[in-house]
Amino acid sequence: MKKTKAVLAVILAAALCGCSTKEEKSTSSSVVESTSSSSSTTESSSSETTTVSSSSSSSTESSSESEPEKSEPVTNETFLKGLAGDTILRTDIKQVFVPEGGDARVEKLNEETFSSVLCMGFIYASEPSGVFRTNIENADVYDDISITFRDVSFSGDAGYTRLNVGEKMCGMTLTYAETNFARMQDDILNAAKSYFCYGSCEFSGEKELTGYINLRTEGGSNFAGIGDVVFIPTEGELPVVSYSIDSEKGICHKPMTGADLNLVWCNEYGSIHFGNIYDNPKLSDFGIPEGNEYLKCKVVVDNVKYMSSTQYYPRIEAQLVSIELI
Repeated sequence: MKKTKAVLAVILAAALCGCSTKEEKSTSSSVVESTSSSSSTTESSSSETTTVSSSSSSSTESSSESEPEKSEPVTNETFLKGLAGDTILRTDIKQVFVPEGGDARVEKLNEETFSSVLCMGFIYASEPSGVFRTNIENADVYDDISITFRDVSFSGDAGYTRLNVGEKMCGMTLTYAETNFARMQDDILNAAKSYFCYGSCEFSGEKELTGYINLRTEGGSNFAGIGDVVFIPTEGELPVVSYSIDSEKGICHKPMTGADLNLVWCNEYGSIHFGNIYDNPKLSDFGIPEGNEYLKCKVVVDNVKYMSSTQYYPRIEAQLVSIELI
């Protein structure tokens, strides 16, 4: 089964139309007045004076007309604020989406008319706190009634770092990133005055992780379809790219719980998807056992991709480099 990667495509599927602006220019005319005198000498002198005067007036008015209209300079800063307390710049923005008939030029971006904004080259991520729990290894703190772990705090952490492409976290290099801001129908987000809604990125660099793996051969779940290879980490370090909405903290990252087959877990990543053996036959070369349970193993991964929004459960995909059952 193929998995959808564009989690928030619907949010950004706004109609995009440009609009034209009209400029009005005003013109003025010069009026030359002359006077007459009974004396020819006076008349001649008066005529010369009038000619000079009118010529000077005409020159001044002409100069006034030729001056370009002055406009207020457009600053690079926008009204958009990032999760790291940063201000989004117009140079960060790749595309602006506005209602039909609106002006979608970046320099015309304003809070009253925009629908959404696509930014490229940076992502909001967090260092991991090291929360890993499973019902197998942490049975003493596992509550099977509420399907949670008693020693884990779910209060959320609003601390984020803005990473630009080329920068590192957890020894991995950010190679691709896009971030989206949109006008949302969410009271909590409106109260927090935050328009952030989605982030997608990829990190390169091999990392060793310990956890549980399953090759789904029959049946499906919220986490896997037939042929999917799913990994639940219990040890290791990866950047945390996760966005939840909290009534007090606004947008934050929290530990996530899940349950599938014989395993219940809690960590900062959820599940990691290595692909589907029917779409990627190379996965069969790793000799991953088929079955109806998750098996403990060590893996080496690379090219870790994140897709996370404030509205949907995040998804992580990675390239499997090696595996060792333990």
